[in-house]
Amino acid sequence: MRAVFICSAQYSGSTLLNLLLGTHPDAAALGEITHLPKNLALDTPCSCGESARRCPVWRQVLARVRCFPQWREIDEDPYVLHLGMIRAGKVIDPRHQTRARLLYRKILYGAAFAHFRWGLGPLAPFVAPLYRGSRNKLALFRIVSEVLGADVLVDSSKHYLEAVSLYKTAPSDVRVILLTRDGRAVYSSALKRGSSKKSAALEWRRTYARAIPLLRKHVHPDHLIQVRYEDLVLAPERELARLCGFLGLEYTAEMLDFRSKRHHVLNGNDMRLSPVAEIRPDFAWRERLSPRDLGYFDTHAGALNRMLGYA
Repeated sequence: MRAVFICSAQYSGSTLLNLLLGTHPDAAALGEITHLPKNLALDTPCSCGESARRCPVWRQVLARVRCFPQWREIDEDPYVLHLGMIRAGKVIDPRHQTRARLLYRKILYGAAFAHFRWGLGPLAPFVAPLYRGSRNKLALFRIVSEVLGADVLVDSSKHYLEAVSLYKTAPSDVRVILLTRDGRAVYSSALKRGSSKKSAALEWRRTYARAIPLLRKHVHPDHLIQVRYEDLVLAPERELARLCGFLGLEYTAEMLDFRSKRHHVLNGNDMRLSPVAEIRPDFAWRERLSPRDLGYFDTHAGALNRMLGYA
């Protein structure tokens, strides 16, 4: 069993990449699996058309999960699964995602970043919840692998700290994909959804300014690959063949039709629920952003964007 973690900023195409990779006969798309407890608590829709608790695949997985003593109460409290610390932006469980929990997450993740980045020993205890989530994920992946008969499980949970902790937990079994997209496109998408200019630009910049040095420090170069959204949507066959080589899979053209296989993704972009399988490049930001918007982004995040190859 091999786990593949897609690390990216939001609105960068991680759901599309997840579905494309998961269409391979030997792989399965899991979406943002960190959110699984929330999806079970709210019984949200699965991409197969059923709800989370009625999905035939997740029902089989849960039946096996209940056999673990620490997860015996999963039906009453799905959060005992603990796959990571959830910060949802759209589908929120207000009983769980409280202000206190979000504050705790912010403090813990800040300390964990400092530990991973600079090796500050006194902050090591703050990493423990991340490693616990990683161990639980790997146990869950093994169950899903058995249920679906898939050797490669694709997790698009995005967060760089989860990527690092998952890799460090099982380096031989984990591969990391760093997915980038022109920051102006991500900035535009965030503005469209109501974010302020400041939060839209800084959230994108913070993600890659932190993710890149952490991944380079902790992930072996042979186990890390960068993919650009723009390359993926404009030359999908070439990029998927490159990714298959990275993952030790044989490329197959059926991956291009990501609706040719029934997926069981519970969390991610709403495109996972659409019957459309077209790979459509989205460059609407070029018309949507005003000169003032572009100037703001360039001032606050342009240097990093250019470093990533976006002129």
